[in-house]
Amino acid sequence: AAEPSLSVPRSVATVPLPRSPLRAAPLLAPAFFLLLQLLLSAPSVSSFSVPVPGMSGPGSRNVAVIGGGPVGIEAAVHLVDEGFRVTVLERGNSVAANVREWGHVELFSSWALNMSPAGRRVLGEMAAPIPDDTVFPTGKEYVAQYVDVLAKWLAEKSGKCDLALGCEVTNIGRGHLLKKDDIGGKKRRITTPFRLLVNRGGDEAMMQPFDYVLDCSGTWNQPNWSGAGGVPAVNERKLAASGRILQHICDPLASPQKFLGKTVAVVGTGASAITMINSLKEVAEQHKGVVKVEWVARGSNTPYQRVDNDPLPQRDRLYAMGNEMAGGKSPECLPVTFHGGCSVSEFSLPSGPAGPIQLTLERTPTAGGEGDEG
Repeated sequence: AAEPSLSVPRSVATVPLPRSPLRAAPLLAPAFFLLLQLLLSAPSVSSFSVPVPGMSGPGSRNVAVIGGGPVGIEAAVHLVDEGFRVTVLERGNSVAANVREWGHVELFSSWALNMSPAGRRVLGEMAAPIPDDTVFPTGKEYVAQYVDVLAKWLAEKSGKCDLALGCEVTNIGRGHLLKKDDIGGKKRRITTPFRLLVNRGGDEAMMQPFDYVLDCSGTWNQPNWSGAGGVPAVNERKLAASGRILQHICDPLASPQKFLGKTVAVVGTGASAITMINSLKEVAEQHKGVVKVEWVARGSNTPYQRVDNDPLPQRDRLYAMGNEMAGGKSPECLPVTFHGGCSVSEFSLPSGPAGPIQLTLERTPTAGGEGDEG
């Protein structure tokens, strides 16, 4: 998923969800557990002679986990339980660095769906309280009460895991093989261990050998561009670099004057988009002001597909709100104009640091037809 799972504000009553410990949506997706099952059932291979610090050497079934977020840390716990030696490589200076950026946002899945049986066991071993299954945590609470505890157990008690913080994996290879060598399931490629080029504070090092590599890096720092076909609109990269285009969820309640009385363009129809719009509504309501929203989306006038008897009722409320606003039912304090079937072709450059930005929109071509700009 391209963004974290988000919810309507805490003032909305939460609905208790049934226990489903094997599901960890949205942060621990079923696909992750399938990948992990395949990994745990795979045979070991021999490794190179250059060891990763702290590893036990050839034949030890070494695993590199790229990304120290919730999925990466959870994966490391499961791998350690299965006897693997694990190195978690996290680009940030703390585990779950990306989640901490949206720590003010409440998940629309409860604790019951965000803790695995192994994670619950670790909480017990660390004498940490097990959160109430029916509560919907914020990102900050999720990290503090769960991810941080699991990471501490991995580093201090598991005896089989190294946490490498501030380490960015820039390249991955298999021994001396080039990307075209032995393609097609040939044994030499399958049994040749991985080597990772890692950057830490500007210093590079080669880490090897790894029998398996698990990519849990996520998509938080790889946002979609707003132009047609996923290509950046004109000036989009420049404005994003300057901070005039925000590509991550911010907290409008922390800086309400930045938004009150302004027109805000929201591009996209993910959960992050309607969460931001909802946060702007809160700002306008709490400060008795007005925030105008121009909402741009490639899709139709019904941006969110709702699920009958959605097991995540907070998500359903959020999506229902989005569909109503796109359909013209928005409060007076937050007038929303929805531009469906459009992408952005250009962002004008502002005349000054706080100058307005104009968006040029491009219609998405219909089947057999042509788009236009306006």
